[in-house]
Amino acid sequence: HPILGRRLVQCTSLVNAATGRSVHEIFGSPDDLKFRSSMTLFSQMPEASAVFGQALEQYFSGVADPQTLQLLKTR
Repeated sequence: HPILGRRLVQCTSLVNAATGRSVHEIFGSPDDLKFRSSMTLFSQMPEASAVFGQALEQYFSGVADPQTLQLLKTR
């Protein structure tokens, strides 16, 4: 989506700029888990912005959410 897509990239960039804090410190639980799942999903999209992969790298050592990946395989 032209508007929501840009906003998602902007918001993710802001989260990526929050250095020195864990994703749990930023979002709390269970939103930290939702963030990982979302970053996994959006990073798999064709022509995905690099910010999604950067978020996975920064906050999850580059490891995508396995449950989200499994759901994508079954679809």
